Amino acid sequence: ERIKSMGGEVLVSPIPGHSARLVTPEWNLAMSRSFGDFHACAHGLSSVPEIADTVEMDDDAQHLVIIASDGIWDVIPVAQVVAFVGKFRPEEAQLATERLISKAQLRWQ
Repeated sequence: ERIKSMGGEVLVSPIPGHSARLVTPEWNLAMSRSFGDFHACAHGLSSVPEIADTVEMDDDAQHLVIIASDGIWDVIPVAQVVAFVGKFRPEEAQLATERLISKAQLRWQ
């Protein structure tokens, strides 16, 4: 809604699991919120985070939070990132991060 109201365009990926993209005349971004990319603000990009008041999680399930940039999301689908990182134990978070970055770097080449 925000992007469309500002004249931007959202391009939904035809590939399941891939991110939608904010399309501008000059750029194509795999995000709608960013702390940089000021050129896209006129097209609906926002640096204001969207924060939920309450997040309900099943106590019997394991949870993980993945914070990454388009350096990851442009080359690895969300479902693959979750499956890959989910193979590591919590105490291996640093190793999971390093391996995920290596995987993304290989795909960028």
